[in-house]
Amino acid sequence: MKEESRTKTVAVVPKVAATGDSSLLSEEQRKIVLAELGGGKTITLGDLETRLNAEPNVVKQQYATVAKRKEYLINWVQFEILADEARKQGMDQRPEVVEAIKQQMVRRYLRETVLDTIKAEDVTDEEIAAYYKNNLIMYQRPEQVEVRHMLFADEARAKQVLAELKTGSEGSAAKLNALWKDYVGRVSIDKNSVPYLGSLGRVSKEVPEHLSDTEKARMASIPKEVVEHAFLTEPYTLSGVVKSASGFHILLPVSKLPAVDKSLERVKKTVASRLLKRKRDLKRKELVEALREKSKIEVNEEAIRVLPTPRRGT
Repeated sequence: MKEESRTKTVAVVPKVAATGDSSLLSEEQRKIVLAELGGGKTITLGDLETRLNAEPNVVKQQYATVAKRKEYLINWVQFEILADEARKQGMDQRPEVVEAIKQQMVRRYLRETVLDTIKAEDVTDEEIAAYYKNNLIMYQRPEQVEVRHMLFADEARAKQVLAELKTGSEGSAAKLNALWKDYVGRVSIDKNSVPYLGSLGRVSKEVPEHLSDTEKARMASIPKEVVEHAFLTEPYTLSGVVKSASGFHILLPVSKLPAVDKSLERVKKTVASRLLKRKRDLKRKELVEALREKSKIEVNEEAIRVLPTPRRGT
């Protein structure tokens, strides 16, 4: 078929009712040959339609005119010519090419057996509501401060250390952090928190009801005076000496977290996406495990110890 004749045929193709899943061409139109590649291979009008339909919407918009679709066809033909020549050169047998093909096959297999079989509508409103309720701390949370402390039995000793920290840090948060690491293990009598640099974790003025019993107990164990002064002190600056029933504290807030108040309706799409991914990940895991069991795969992981650590490139 001559080039002029082919272009004319494409230009006069009318819009007709779909004859396939997404085709707007008749069976006869889909068989129109647009290019003959040699060796009996051809590209038909149906092939071009299928290929364009598979492109992202942003790409489809670029090929709205006949001239642009002709350009797409020419590029496709050129690609097939190059691919055919590469095969003749034996490049399809090269290890890196075979590996790339395998990776593409795996991606397509997983898409067709996992991604395409579990869709957004498979996540129910009941599942979304249950996830929201079970993870309420992510969506409903009062203002919080993450704070460290040093605890002393003697107020005079606490004031002495406080003065040393202020003088030694010279107003630098970095220097204060380094001094704190040095002092906390040597001077704080709260030995339970020392391994964590004196961290008391996050504190809030009110203890949320939806916290776990363990978390509620932790927050309730922190003296109210400590909580109050933690909120009054800026991150990486020192509080004054704070007295409580436990002794005398020096506080070092390290971060302040704003309150979070997100309704179920507001986060519904985000939760649905998270649950969809979880369902797909679970199906993928089950699929791999089933295939592994079917294939009777045995892995000798201990033999890896024999392999030297890879050298860094020069």
